[in-house]
Amino acid sequence: MASNIENLAEKTAKLSIDPIYETNWCDMPVEVKLECIERMDFKERLSLRCTAKAEKSLADSQKMDFSEALIFRNYITVASNKTSLTKMFKDEKIWLSLMQYVLKIGVFDKISFLVGNKLNNYIDDFLTNCTEMISAKNIDFGDIDMKTAIVILEKLKDGVESIGFNAHNRSWFSLDDVLLQSKVQNASYCQIKNLMFLGCVQKVAQMWIDKDSKIGTTFQVSVVIVINGPFGSFATDLADRIPEQFFDPDSDDSRYDDYYGYDDYYDRDYDDNEDIFGRHVDDIDEDWHGNYYM
Repeated sequence: MASNIENLAEKTAKLSIDPIYETNWCDMPVEVKLECIERMDFKERLSLRCTAKAEKSLADSQKMDFSEALIFRNYITVASNKTSLTKMFKDEKIWLSLMQYVLKIGVFDKISFLVGNKLNNYIDDFLTNCTEMISAKNIDFGDIDMKTAIVILEKLKDGVESIGFNAHNRSWFSLDDVLLQSKVQNASYCQIKNLMFLGCVQKVAQMWIDKDSKIGTTFQVSVVIVINGPFGSFATDLADRIPEQFFDPDSDDSRYDDYYGYDDYYDRDYDDNEDIFGRHVDDIDEDWHGNYYM
């Protein structure tokens, strides 16, 4: 029995055990603090930022992965693999301060903006003077000023996969300005809801042609139809690039179907006061390929 205990003691002494430090946070070297901050969740980082200027600088220097961030007019929600946190605000300056911090350190899978016109100027001023680029794979603009949306797009790092807009049927939403943005041109998926129709189908198609967009690019738009529907001149303008066409035979605007074998491709309810059209484009030549739904 005694020999067994001696052997066990000898083996234990040879084990590699990390030392346990009993020291104050302020006495730790910077590299140890940074390692600790990297392991903190978002709430813990916020608490650390409130302690001292030096700790705030350290916390601000470390990036953090977020699965989603929602930046709304009176609250901000962030979610990561570990946890989620929602902060509500009455003070706009405090709201802006947290938004700045979130955008600075965040690496987002998805980020959504719904801030309303009241706070647009705050965002514009911050982003215009900000040297940091926003890292996000997917971004969605809700109720946000067009100018502010463009400013945010220009501050995004390359590599954005999807972009969403809501035009709210407002005349100030400029499709031309949106299509000029390189992030929109290079995104594999883009969606615009509630757009007032002003030749949008042709404009999107022409952008794809001019930029030689990648095969598989998708652009979805829901529109307010104006006079005889959106496809009046689409097929004519791009006749040399569309090998097949499909028109819903149940629609009052279209009475024929030459997309053979796809009579039941769409199954939709139609409002008496609204025309809804569908187009699925396959095998467009190398200059333009994608799925387009109207």
